[in-house]
Amino acid sequence: IETPEQARAVLSETGANGVMVGRAALGAPWLPAWIAAVLAGKPFAVPDLPQRLAWLMEQLLATHAFYGAEQGVRIARKHIQWTLKHKTLDVGDSVRSNERACNELEALIAALMRAKGASEQLDLVSAAFELRAA
Repeated sequence: IETPEQARAVLSETGANGVMVGRAALGAPWLPAWIAAVLAGKPFAVPDLPQRLAWLMEQLLATHAFYGAEQGVRIARKHIQWTLKHKTLDVGDSVRSNERACNELEALIAALMRAKGASEQLDLVSAAFELRAA
C-alpha cells in the first residue's frame, strides 16, 4: 500500500480490517500516519523538503552515533537513497526539465554512496536537498 487512496480501495474491495504498509514506507516514515489520518477523515500535511531534510539529518546523526562513524555511514546509505528517491518527494519542474540538474542529483547520490565520513555524508545530503529544492 503506497497511498491513502490505495488503502481505502483495498479496504473497500476486501472488507479487511486493516492494510499493511511495507516497503512503501522506506524513506517515508510518515506514510502510515498519513494513511490513518485520511482514512479517519482527518487532515494530514505530508512533510515538505525542509522537514524531510531535518528528519533525515536527525536519523543520520543517530545512526552515526549508535553504530560509530564507519559502520554508521555504511548503514545510513540505504536510508539516504530511500528518502531521496521516494516517489512522494516531488522533484521541482526546474530539476525535472533540466538535464544538468538531474545529472547533478544522480552524481550527488553516487557520491553519497561512496562517502567515507559522517561529515561528508551529511554535507552531501544537504546538497542533494538543496538541488531538489531548486
